Amino acid sequence: MERGPAMLSGRTTLLIVLIVIALVVVGSMALLTKPRQYGNINDPITITIDESKIGDNWSLAVAKTPSGLFLSTITLTIRNLSGPIIAPMDSVPILSLDLSNWTTYRALFTKVGTESEVTNGERILIDVNAYPGQISYELRRDGTLVAKGGLP
Repeated sequence: MERGPAMLSGRTTLLIVLIVIALVVVGSMALLTKPRQYGNINDPITITIDESKIGDNWSLAVAKTPSGLFLSTITLTIRNLSGPIIAPMDSVPILSLDLSNWTTYRALFTKVGTESEVTNGERILIDVNAYPGQISYELRRDGTLVAKGGLP
């Protein structure tokens, strides 16, 4: 006697569908936050950045950083995609990106701890409306590029 293909129960089918949906959601979240790392083997000071959008702001969050990278040495530059720097964001010290300077730079650095070093989880929020279109950013330590990327 020949048997046909085995039928899955309703519960088993539902479980499989839920697992597939969970995998799709997790995969989509991984694509939304794109870690970027810049540097080379001879320059161990590099920062990995998670880029995302929070409300009306682009968010550059420090995902991974080595020790010994001091906040006082880090600057931010924002460029449009054709290359020119967007004024006034030419090598601005990130410690200057505070609430008192929001109207000037339309960017805000939020610190996680009290240390003077760059710490995982710290972020720079950049006003989408002040910097419309596609832009690129550069973070430098004493003039040396430690992170860069583009924002859609």
